[in-house]
Amino acid sequence: MGEIDIELNEGDSVQLVATPQKLSGSVPVDLSPTEFGSLINSQDNSITLKLQVIDRDGSIGSVESEASTWLWDSNTDDTLVTETAQIDSFENAIENDRDRTSITLTSALGNIYQRDSVLINFNVAPASHGETVTEILGNGDARETNQTFILKQPPLTYVSADTPNGGAAALEVRVNDLRWNETASLYQEGSEARVYNIDNQDDGTTAIRFGDGVEGGRLPTGQTNVRATYRKYVGTDANLDSGKLTTLLQKPLGVFEVTNPEASTGGVDPEVIDDARQNAPLTVLTLERAVSVLDYQHYARAFSGVAKAHALWISSGPSRGIYITLAGIDGAKIPNTSSTYINLMNSLRRYGDPLLPLNMMNYTLATFALGMAVKVNDDAERDKVLENLESAIRNYFSFANRDFGQHISQDEVLAVAHSVDSVEAIRITRFYKLLSGAEDSVDSIIPSHLPVASLTDAPAPAELLILSDKPLEMGTFS
Repeated sequence: MGEIDIELNEGDSVQLVATPQKLSGSVPVDLSPTEFGSLINSQDNSITLKLQVIDRDGSIGSVESEASTWLWDSNTDDTLVTETAQIDSFENAIENDRDRTSITLTSALGNIYQRDSVLINFNVAPASHGETVTEILGNGDARETNQTFILKQPPLTYVSADTPNGGAAALEVRVNDLRWNETASLYQEGSEARVYNIDNQDDGTTAIRFGDGVEGGRLPTGQTNVRATYRKYVGTDANLDSGKLTTLLQKPLGVFEVTNPEASTGGVDPEVIDDARQNAPLTVLTLERAVSVLDYQHYARAFSGVAKAHALWISSGPSRGIYITLAGIDGAKIPNTSSTYINLMNSLRRYGDPLLPLNMMNYTLATFALGMAVKVNDDAERDKVLENLESAIRNYFSFANRDFGQHISQDEVLAVAHSVDSVEAIRITRFYKLLSGAEDSVDSIIPSHLPVASLTDAPAPAELLILSDKPLEMGTFS
């Protein structure tokens, strides 16, 4: 997760991994393939390009340089890349003539492709995690109030949706073959309303509760007349890299193989108690509405698939409106094509001001390097103490425990280190922000920035500063 400066030498070959941009002042502007091609082939030194590239070692980063410094290259061993695109909806989005078919997409492609290597695959279908099962919940009894049934195959799958919490249960309940509908609460439901309430238990099981004939209808009497069709399994295990989904349990006629062209995102593990303590107050603060800037921040933070959020009001300029920085689960990015991003945008427009401009950006990850000399108690096991020290520091300065714009000082590092048993003294030998160009320095404070409103430029997204995943440098002294 760490980022470092990598020097590119003359003759090095890199691949584009995002839409190329040129800098207009300090504002990056996307380039079309034609515009980019004309700049690459020119000797114009007045244009500065900003390119997201991957080098031969697999490192991904950003390069800013004059257009004239680049030349086209073509290697047979270039890594294959894929992406999903959507054909525009207007009448002439697909045009045919004698020699070719022209396709107009809703937005520019994220990569630049070598023309003779491109394959276009149609019949793309959305897929989400979960196995569909059907079961008989039991018998309805009109004499009983609030009949409750437990699903036999937990955990119940939730899929991304533009609801206030960002999720919707993949569950259908039918009674006497009539569908009953889920409601957030049976309170004030009609006496004959065909509704039920879902209660997810601490042990991972799911209870389906029906009404009492006053708030929500009672179940009609019948044998095995209450049935459920639902999907089971949830979690981050569903977040797979591209090309990993290759097997269909049931193949439709004519389908021989399947793959996922893009990595899957949005999988979330069930809430642990610490997450619940943090998210529960946020939902109370917003009451499923976004009015103030802080409401937008709390609303986004409590949305399923979002781990951290920061909101800023910008009164005018290119990013006028609410400017939200997002971070996904475990620090993952949230692509603007993902269901989490799309549903959060739709949900904020539905439960916030639909006319208010809304910008949502992925956060910037920043890392710092740390080296220490440690004095360990003479009677303690040295290696064990150093292991506990590294574990404590990595946990404290991890993604889960840091927030956007949170600076890190030497004092904070020392406080964490001295909380470890048998650590008697610490001398910091290296403490600096990677990519800062200050190799081997020992800074007193490492800053982390938040977005700054501007009348002329789009602000940089919020930054999250954590410890680099490189080996921690630790020596001892006596």
